[in-house]
Amino acid sequence: MSGFVMQRSQSMMISDETLGSIGEALDSRHFRAALQERLAVVESVSVDSREKIGVHVSGFTLAICAGMVNAVAFAQFGTYVSHVSGSSTAIGLRQFGDQEGDVPTPALLVLDFVIGSILCGLLIPKATLKLGKAPYSSALMLLALIMATPTLVTGYGILGAHLLALGCGLQNGLCSSWSGNVIRTTHMTGTGTDLGLAAGRILSRFLTKRLSVSNFAPEDWEEHTVDRNKVLLMSLLLAGFIGGAYAGTIMYNVCGLFTLLMPSCLYCGLAVVHALFVRSQKESINKSAALEAQFERQLSGASDGFGRQLSGASRQSRQSKLLGDIKEEEEDTSLAAA
Repeated sequence: MSGFVMQRSQSMMISDETLGSIGEALDSRHFRAALQERLAVVESVSVDSREKIGVHVSGFTLAICAGMVNAVAFAQFGTYVSHVSGSSTAIGLRQFGDQEGDVPTPALLVLDFVIGSILCGLLIPKATLKLGKAPYSSALMLLALIMATPTLVTGYGILGAHLLALGCGLQNGLCSSWSGNVIRTTHMTGTGTDLGLAAGRILSRFLTKRLSVSNFAPEDWEEHTVDRNKVLLMSLLLAGFIGGAYAGTIMYNVCGLFTLLMPSCLYCGLAVVHALFVRSQKESINKSAALEAQFERQLSGASDGFGRQLSGASRQSRQSKLLGDIKEEEEDTSLAAA
């Protein structure tokens, strides 16, 4: 670590002026935002192919499950559970009699979704998806159990809807972000927005470059790759959710509430696949986690060392100024005595 931290030595001498400039740059939120955006681009264009395939398949499967659950919930209980926008609006509508039903029900559905997200936060330590580095299998098995429970409590009114909302909150938090993309699998508002934005940026880039890829600069290709990957991922999520709604509706007309056993089985399947992946890649996953931890410690040490250098340079500057003032006072005293 000591080799990584910048030290005042003959081999690496950095002036106080340079240190001050770097410190001022890091203090700028605009500089940090630009740096973060650049890192997101680099991460997006350098994703491991196995991880990319795993994320796309998993996201597509989870979107199918959410579409099925939401369709069954509306058909059985007359309310949507995979998002909170409708329930939040229903609170105001029902309060003033513009929608049938009581106010506590939609309010509790919103609370259920939030509690599910809290539960996910307790299980999954970070929002960024890292296959093999978080207990996703345990979370998926718990999700399967929650989503199947409404088939056992059919005599308790709308309790099943509250359980489904809880499960959707848990599912939606499983992979909040991956490779610079915000991933939501239980509702498609953000997904549709990101899909449209990425497609618009691709079209704008082609128009700006006169519809010729030969005019693309290297950074244009990187941004094009990021937007193209986003279009693919968001299209898969949207298609999966719509397909799940279709499948859920068809199966509900045949199986009723037991349709929920299908997404529960898919959750269990994903949990098993993830567990097998972790087992087969245990050595590489542990090595990757160790390298990430080491790099974080190095960054922390570099930051501390950088801060100490800045504070040392600042103290030296103040001491020089103070000594200079003392010398000037001594010279003034000598001239007055003469």
